[in-house]
Amino acid sequence: LPSAIAMLLCGAVLAALAWRVTKLQVAAFATFAAWVLLPHPDPSFDVGRLGYLDALMLLWCALALYAAWRWQEAWSRRWAVACGVAIGLALATKFTALFVLIGIPLLVIRRSDAAARRRYGQLAVLSGVALVVALVPWLLLGRDVPHALRFALSMQLRDVRQTIIVAGHTYEDGAPIWTQLWWQWDAWPAFALTQLTGIVVAWWAL
Repeated sequence: LPSAIAMLLCGAVLAALAWRVTKLQVAAFATFAAWVLLPHPDPSFDVGRLGYLDALMLLWCALALYAAWRWQEAWSRRWAVACGVAIGLALATKFTALFVLIGIPLLVIRRSDAAARRRYGQLAVLSGVALVVALVPWLLLGRDVPHALRFALSMQLRDVRQTIIVAGHTYEDGAPIWTQLWWQWDAWPAFALTQLTGIVVAWWAL
């Protein structure tokens, strides 16, 4: 149940982001419908139906993306702090959130106007807040921090090194970086192509 609720909330946040970016209600409805109704390309790993941390991590990531967009709209320090908190919570939930959120600084770097360049200070604040929030759960462990870190890293490495079959090929050292894209393309080619087109358009629109 917690995973399902987190995934529904994640869809709602993404829908709010779609409306904020496009100002079109149909974009928000389409985003939420696609998030909720489209089947997962790998039914054995549907994080909305299983008790994984990925569902909560995705919710924090979606909130971070929404806060990042609001931040770059008006360069409000409040939204920069909110984005930092969401990033920190995502990282505290699962290390792999780093790969989802690493593109947020591009909102500043990609913009070439003078107003954006003056906001590197807020980017530093955002990063500092994210680091503090991410470290708080570890610091609460006290003397057990080294053991907990070793355990978490060993679990991540175990997952990375597992054998997996992707596109008919067996990979002994874990899935290649393009695995999720391949699964989406294999299940819904048109939707995967739409995603790629949206990413390119959004990049050039910023």
